Amino acid sequence: MPQIADRKSMARYICVDKGATHPALQREELPKHMAIYADYGVTGTDLRQRPEFNRLLTDCRAGRVNCIVVQSTTHLARRTADLLTILQELQSLGITTDFEKERFSTNSPTGKKILDTLRAMSASI
Repeated sequence: MPQIADRKSMARYICVDKGATHPALQREELPKHMAIYADYGVTGTDLRQRPEFNRLLTDCRAGRVNCIVVQSTTHLARRTADLLTILQELQSLGITTDFEKERFSTNSPTGKKILDTLRAMSASI
């Protein structure tokens, strides 16, 4: 995770489909000061059906969050177009997103290249 001056503005987003990974596994070793937003038993494809995700976005827009940690890109959004839209908004708000499984951060050179590649692939479809 990147070094952030105001650690209180870090958030963890957890999205667990029915019958998927146990939610406690995504909470292991979290800093105590990290806010947790967790949707359980909901589909990741319909963003409107994820109340905690929408609460997280509201808090981001209000300036209460400056870094989000997510286990995987698929936990943030199932569709590439949705993922890119979400990340574009978060970047415009100055919010960094760290993906643990894929091992990249949106503010790193590697993360920026990955996002550029996803945009290019998405535009060519």
